[in-house]
Amino acid sequence: MAICTYCGAASALGAVRCASCDQPFASVPAIGEVVEETGRGEPGRWGRGVVHEPRTGRLRIDPGWPAALRALLAPTVLLLVTALLLADTADGAGILPEGPFGERYGRWLAVTLTCFGATWRSTTELSHGLGAVSTELELRTVPLVLTVLWLLLLRLGLRRGLRERLRRRPEPPTPREAAGEALRTGLVAGLTTLLLGLLTATELTGAAGSADLSGLGTVRDSSGIVLWQAVAGSALAAAALAFAVHAADVLPPRALAWRSAALLSLRVTATAAAVASVVALVLTAAAGWPVWLDPVAVLNVAMLLIGIGSGARAEVHASGLALPTGAQTQSLSLFDLQGHSAHWCWTVLLALGTAVLLGRTARRHGLGLPGRLRLAAVHAGLTTVLLLGAGVSLSFTTARHGSAASAISTASGGLTALSSTGWSVGSVLVAVALWTALGALGVPALLDLVRPVAAPPAADVPTADGPEAGGVVESAPVPHPASPYRSELLESRGGD
Repeated sequence: MAICTYCGAASALGAVRCASCDQPFASVPAIGEVVEETGRGEPGRWGRGVVHEPRTGRLRIDPGWPAALRALLAPTVLLLVTALLLADTADGAGILPEGPFGERYGRWLAVTLTCFGATWRSTTELSHGLGAVSTELELRTVPLVLTVLWLLLLRLGLRRGLRERLRRRPEPPTPREAAGEALRTGLVAGLTTLLLGLLTATELTGAAGSADLSGLGTVRDSSGIVLWQAVAGSALAAAALAFAVHAADVLPPRALAWRSAALLSLRVTATAAAVASVVALVLTAAAGWPVWLDPVAVLNVAMLLIGIGSGARAEVHASGLALPTGAQTQSLSLFDLQGHSAHWCWTVLLALGTAVLLGRTARRHGLGLPGRLRLAAVHAGLTTVLLLGAGVSLSFTTARHGSAASAISTASGGLTALSSTGWSVGSVLVAVALWTALGALGVPALLDLVRPVAAPPAADVPTADGPEAGGVVESAPVPHPASPYRSELLESRGGD
């Protein structure tokens, strides 16, 4: 007996069609392939089964997460190795308290994490039966060398991951996919910085080591960084860089023009910073700075030289009980050396060389007026960020309790101070604007006057009549490499 799956009527065994509704009998699926249909079927189709397609999928990890982890491997190793070298070579230098290697390593790892803009804090407590003194030290600085190297290594890792992705799927990432890659990279970078930051909190307890403080009891020292600042800084930097790498081929022409200007500005800035860094290494070696400190602070000193040469004013502000007037401010600029050596005037060559290089770059790539204005805007912003990031701020506060405070105050010089070395923001903005305008706008015009660009040969293009019809052959100009037309064409493609 055969049961019709449409009307449910019974027919003779072996029948091809239903004796009631004349519908053909479908092949009966195997028992293992029939599952119950949970939905409400049409009238009269009770008991109808559907073929079950077994799921063969398994838990799969989005390939973007392993790619983000691989991209951040080398930058993380950079921070760990830098802290290891500083903890080993800077022992006894007097910058950070001595102690077991593990404690020193945690302190120097915290110092390396300041490359993301985090504040480093240290608290020291000297206690004795007669009283106690607590000192809090805050350091705000950005070791630009570590920041730049971290970004370069991350960019190399991101580009490697992008090439592997393009091998699997030749289509470039869409803006949505680029945003997803940026989010993943930022999250991984933030979590990595969080894990490293948890290793930086240290606390040392022991006898006071200074001869002047002998017999004053024990010293307890703890240090660390403001962790949320480091996590936020690394996450934002990694996300922005990842989006720039993955969205390079899907940006609109206007955004590609700004990207091209940013790449040109980075080349100019990198060349100028490299030359200034060589000068900074020579000067710091001549001044007797610790050898281990030169590689970490060399780019900060280089930006100091470029800033002074551009005319910006550097300021050193100190306030404390040990100062006769309670506060003291010293400044240094190219126009007011205030008793400093006249050799500082030679730093103007660094600013002048940067402006000439910027102008030559704009002219060599054939940038028109819109392209030069974009290049000037990007270069001014980048230079301003580097100059302001090269400053150092150090606050030193002391709280005294008990009769032992006077002895400790005498031994430590009685300093309760705020010390900062940075720039006058107004002078930086004015100096950067003037030199950038000179480089991006003035230098190309001056080079055109000194060495005019020859007109390119014209290409013969037949008219609509054509020479066969007796028409005149006209000449259509070919875009010159220095013409605005080629500039916009190249910038729309994002190339050089």
